[in-house]
Amino acid sequence: RGYIKFAGKKYGKGDGDRLYMDLLEKGRSFEQWAKRWPTLAAFVGKPKVTGLLTRQLTKALRARGAGPKLIELVPYLVPEALKAGWDPRFFVGLAGHEQTWGWTSPANSPYNLWGWGVYTGTQGAQSFSAGWDTPQKAAKEFVEQFSEGYGGARGLQDMGAYAASPAWEAGVGAAVRAMGGDPANIRWSGF
Repeated sequence: RGYIKFAGKKYGKGDGDRLYMDLLEKGRSFEQWAKRWPTLAAFVGKPKVTGLLTRQLTKALRARGAGPKLIELVPYLVPEALKAGWDPRFFVGLAGHEQTWGWTSPANSPYNLWGWGVYTGTQGAQSFSAGWDTPQKAAKEFVEQFSEGYGGARGLQDMGAYAASPAWEAGVGAAVRAMGGDPANIRWSGF
């Protein structure tokens, strides 16, 4: 037959991306599923969504003249955001707005490109983001902390008083749109 059945759904050859997203919605990992069912995983094919988003965002950032730290962060941020159910374009746009498209960051937390834990008037990151000295660590920890604080948010409008500036929401919204995202829906729902 030309399909497999999994969890009540049919998946055909090349449906790796669809299965990937369905597994994410259920809080499961495609990689773990593929280890358990390697023949089925080979049939549906490896998902391309992570690579596709990474390439799109990297290209968009280079076109904007973004800093190397933000570009370097993208390959780690995309899978972390998707795994947690967020649209990676939101986090990249947020970093773009908060830290001048990756050209500035706190001295003791060089990959804290969101200004997370940096209070107005200081450039030293607070204890929970100090030490984000690799893109892997920053991506993982930021997505986890953001999810804890804003897990119920569907869009920027749900985030309340995230920043002191009244223009913050409009600025972040414009940056998210520049990355191809929708500031009214910061959850991953596909392309």
